[in-house]
Amino acid sequence: MTDVQLQELEVSNFRSIKGTVRAPLDAKVILVHGENGAGKTSLLSAIEMALTGRVVSLGRADPQYQKQLLHRSAERGHLDLRTLGLSGNNHFHSVLTMAGVEPGEKLPAGPASFFSERCYLPQSLLGQLLQIYQDSDSAPNSPLSRFVNELLGLDRLDAIETGLLPAADIRNLRKTTDRYGQVEYEKTRLERTLSEHRGVRDAAAKVVAEALGDLNLALAQLELLNPIDETRIGLIEEAISQSPEDAQLNDLADQRRQVLAVQQEAARNASTVSQQDETSLSEAHQKANSDLQGWQREFENVFSQLRDRVTKILPDAVLPQADPEAMCLDALKLLRARKVQLNERAVRAAQDTKRESEVTAELIVAGKHLTTIDGEIGRIAANSGNLAAALAELSSFVSNDHCPVCDRDFAEKGQGPLTEHLNHKVRSLSGSAERLLGLSTNRAEQQVLVERLEREATELKSRLLEPKALADLERESADVDALVVELDQRQNVAREGSRLAAVETATRRALAGHQSADLARTATMATLTELTETLGQAAPELVATPQSA
Repeated sequence: MTDVQLQELEVSNFRSIKGTVRAPLDAKVILVHGENGAGKTSLLSAIEMALTGRVVSLGRADPQYQKQLLHRSAERGHLDLRTLGLSGNNHFHSVLTMAGVEPGEKLPAGPASFFSERCYLPQSLLGQLLQIYQDSDSAPNSPLSRFVNELLGLDRLDAIETGLLPAADIRNLRKTTDRYGQVEYEKTRLERTLSEHRGVRDAAAKVVAEALGDLNLALAQLELLNPIDETRIGLIEEAISQSPEDAQLNDLADQRRQVLAVQQEAARNASTVSQQDETSLSEAHQKANSDLQGWQREFENVFSQLRDRVTKILPDAVLPQADPEAMCLDALKLLRARKVQLNERAVRAAQDTKRESEVTAELIVAGKHLTTIDGEIGRIAANSGNLAAALAELSSFVSNDHCPVCDRDFAEKGQGPLTEHLNHKVRSLSGSAERLLGLSTNRAEQQVLVERLEREATELKSRLLEPKALADLERESADVDALVVELDQRQNVAREGSRLAAVETATRRALAGHQSADLARTATMATLTELTETLGQAAPELVATPQSA
């Protein structure tokens, strides 16, 4: 049976399916979705019943199940299945009654058994298989996820979908290339570093320009040299080397700068004295980093998948990458707004469908009225008014029962006097003319009503959603609901992740600041020791501080 294909299935009043449903099956993969009780299992059971004349999974639960297959509100139903590739019959038809099933053609015993055992997996058996993986977690590489991916071929479908998307959108490139995010982050970091270096260079150039201005001013006052630029700095050394006091002056200026630098560093250290030592800061940072990494190992993939699902529904959404709590809040806001839009479209589609049915019924009634009016008009002669006028003029020439037209004696008819007969005929014809006028007016009104209803029906049909578009709308609405529920459930976890990231950043900065201050104190102490030796003073003693204790 590997070459046999299902073509089309028609189900009428079978189990939870009310009315007639036609399902095309000529595809390699068929996805059936819907709420509980919508009839998904009933469609699969209908295929098995049409092919084999029984439903094995239902028979195990209730031997009398065939009496319960007909929908409770119907008196009759049927199953109609068409296949391709079977030798012989490829059309299977079964009739459903309140007494049970009246199967028509069905598969022989061998192929029927093969189908029930190898080609169809009932919901109850699928539930038992899933129960085996009940204790599995929700990670993508869990046994349950691998089982579902292998069973439904989701990996191949995702790969096909990703491959068909254009690479012009940067989000598609992120999905297809794992290292693109790392390269993008490195590019941003390098651009930020380059910007910082340019800022430092510009600041240094400004300082050099100011120093050259001061230098040229001093040279002008000393009348040593003409104004110089950066390329002529060497001329200054030649000019000032002629003075024997220059070396001592340079040493004194250098010592003065060192003293000022030591004073500034001492003041800065005094204002930033911390009661924590480097060991406690390092331990705090290690603990915060360990907590953050533990959270990332457990939940980073979960939030990455949630972010991908949100961007699949809302491609234009820009969600924070490093802050899970902000990502959840932004995604919930966007998804709830999208849900409102979907609900409005669904309500409008339902209203259009209902109104289209009402307009169709009103058109049928209006058409019947037009037919009745046309019949009434046809039974009334078009010249009733003219004939009544002619008979009225003729009555003035009648003086007895002799007809002035045919010269016969009307008394032979035995219907009373001729004058009375003429008067009755004139009254009858005049009334018919008045009724004809009323019917014509009524017909014009009905015609206007029909034209208005036809225009409304045309407009409604142009607005009605196709079954596929309506199914896509319902599927997107269900996906949005599922995402909102999952994001709501993950908010506490996201809040904890943001808190851990903030703690790790704060402890890392505190440790780096402490280490930088410690290095600065060490360098200041070395400078001070060297300066005291130069001045012939006693070296300063190291006083224990919280940092050096």
